[in-house]
Amino acid sequence: MKLSVKYNNSIGTIRLLIEDQKKSYFCEVQQRAIEYSVFGGLKNRSLKNDVTKNIPNSKIVRENIVKK
Repeated sequence: MKLSVKYNNSIGTIRLLIEDQKKSYFCEVQQRAIEYSVFGGLKNRSLKNDVTKNIPNSKIVRENIVKK
Protein backbone atom coordinates (compact mmCIF):
# COMPACT_ATOMS: atom_id res chain seq x y z
CA MET A 1 0.00 0.00 0.00
CA LYS A 2 2.69 2.45 0.96
CA LEU A 3 4.66 1.72 -2.20
CA SER A 4 1.67 2.51 -4.39
CA VAL A 5 1.38 5.96 -2.82
CA LYS A 6 5.11 6.67 -2.75
CA TYR A 7 6.00 5.32 -6.21
CA ASN A 8 3.10 6.41 -8.37
CA ASN A 9 4.98 5.43 -11.56
CA SER A 10 5.15 1.76 -10.47
CA ILE A 11 1.44 1.29 -9.79
CA GLY A 12 1.02 -1.13 -12.70
CA THR A 13 3.68 -3.50 -11.36
CA ILE A 14 2.33 -3.28 -7.83
CA ARG A 15 -1.22 -4.01 -9.01
CA LEU A 16 -0.01 -7.09 -10.91
CA LEU A 17 1.66 -8.41 -7.76
CA ILE A 18 -1.49 -7.82 -5.72
CA GLU A 19 -3.77 -9.35 -8.38
CA ASP A 20 -1.64 -12.50 -8.40
CA GLN A 21 -2.06 -12.88 -4.63
CA LYS A 22 -5.87 -12.76 -4.89
CA LYS A 23 -5.62 -16.40 -5.99
CA SER A 24 -3.42 -17.46 -3.07
CA TYR A 25 -4.25 -20.66 -1.23
CA PHE A 26 -3.61 -18.82 2.03
CA CYS A 27 -6.78 -17.13 3.20
CA GLU A 28 -4.99 -14.31 5.03
CA VAL A 29 -2.85 -13.42 2.00
CA GLN A 30 -5.89 -13.55 -0.27
CA GLN A 31 -7.87 -11.30 2.09
CA ARG A 32 -5.10 -8.68 2.27
CA ALA A 33 -4.69 -8.72 -1.52
CA ILE A 34 -8.38 -7.97 -1.96
CA GLU A 35 -8.26 -5.20 0.63
CA TYR A 36 -5.19 -3.64 -1.00
CA SER A 37 -6.83 -3.92 -4.40
CA VAL A 38 -9.86 -1.97 -3.17
CA PHE A 39 -7.61 0.58 -1.49
CA GLY A 40 -5.58 0.96 -4.69
CA GLY A 41 -8.75 1.73 -6.63
CA LEU A 42 -9.59 4.75 -4.50
CA LYS A 43 -9.37 8.04 -6.39
CA ASN A 44 -8.85 10.24 -3.30
CA ARG A 45 -5.06 10.62 -3.12
CA SER A 46 -5.28 12.67 0.08
CA LEU A 47 -7.09 9.83 1.83
CA LYS A 48 -4.47 7.34 0.63
CA ASN A 49 -1.68 9.55 1.99
CA ASP A 50 -3.44 9.87 5.36
CA VAL A 51 -3.96 6.10 5.65
CA THR A 52 -0.35 5.29 4.79
CA LYS A 53 1.27 7.94 7.00
CA ASN A 54 3.98 6.77 9.35
CA ILE A 55 2.62 5.74 12.72
CA PRO A 56 4.78 7.01 15.58
CA ASN A 57 6.59 4.48 17.68
CA SER A 58 4.53 3.78 20.81
CA LYS A 59 7.60 4.24 23.02
CA ILE A 60 8.10 7.77 21.70
CA VAL A 61 4.42 8.58 22.26
CA ARG A 62 4.57 7.28 25.86
CA GLU A 63 7.72 9.31 26.58
CA ASN A 64 6.08 12.49 25.30
CA ILE A 65 3.02 11.87 27.48
CA VAL A 66 5.22 11.34 30.57
CA LYS A 67 7.13 14.58 29.88
CA LYS A 68 3.89 16.58 29.86
